[in-house]
Amino acid sequence: MDVKILPKKLSGIINSISSKSDAHRVLICSAFCEKETILKINQISKDIETTMNCLENLGAKIIKISSGIFKVIPITSVNNNIKLNFKESGATLRFLLPIISALGTNAEVVCEGRLSERPIEELLISLEIHGAVYSSRKLPLKTSGEIKGGKYTLNGSISSQFISGILLASPLINENIEIEITTKCESIGYINMTIDSMRKFGVSVVKKENKYFVLAKCKAIFLKFLSQIFISGIFKPVVFFPAKLIKSS
Repeated sequence: MDVKILPKKLSGIINSISSKSDAHRVLICSAFCEKETILKINQISKDIETTMNCLENLGAKIIKISSGIFKVIPITSVNNNIKLNFKESGATLRFLLPIISALGTNAEVVCEGRLSERPIEELLISLEIHGAVYSSRKLPLKTSGEIKGGKYTLNGSISSQFISGILLASPLINENIEIEITTKCESIGYINMTIDSMRKFGVSVVKKENKYFVLAKCKAIFLKFLSQIFISGIFKPVVFFPAKLIKSS
C-alpha cells in the first residue's frame, strides 16, 4: 500500500508530562504542611508511587480524586516502628532518609533492584554527626535517633539530592540549619527546584555563596499558601522531528 504525505504546517496541543523531580518535592512538602493540598500530576511514575507509599506509611493520606488529581492530607501523628520500601527510587531514598531522622522515627528501610548500590554513605555520616543512628551505611538498614540543627557539610559533586534531602527536612527541626557545600555542585538546578517548592509552602531558604541557611523562626512547620498546585513539565518536541525530515527530503 502506497501512502502519500502532503506537506502541511503542523499545529495542535500536546500535553506535557508532569515533572517527576518536582512531584517528589511537592508531595513531601504537602505531607508536612498545615492543611490539605490538591495536586495535579498528570502522569504517575513508579518512583512517584514509591514516594506516595512511603509518605502514607509515615502517616499522610493521599487520595486520588480523579485522573491526575490528588488530595494530600498532611501528617498529624507520625507513625513509628514502620517498614519503608524505597524500591528502586534513589530520589525517595535520599529525600526521605533525612526526614525520617528529623522526625525521630524508628524505621526499617529496605529496597529493590540495584538501589542498595547507590551512594548514600556521606549523607548518612552527615546525619549521624547530628544525632541520627543507622545500623548500616547501606541498604537495608534500621534508623533511630533524631537529628538536630547546626552546620551540615556535604560534597556537592556526589548528589544534589543529599542537599535537597536536608533542606526538605529542615522545617521539621526547631533549630537553625546551615548547609555548606565543599565542592562544585553539578546539579544546582535541582537544589533551586527544592528551594522553590519549599517557598511555595512558606519556607524561606537563604543562599550565600556555597552555603544555605534555614532559620528556625522561618520554618517551625511548612505553611500552606496554595490550595492547588499544578506540577508542570517540559515538552520536548521530538514528535515533530520525523515530520521535519519528511518535509526536507
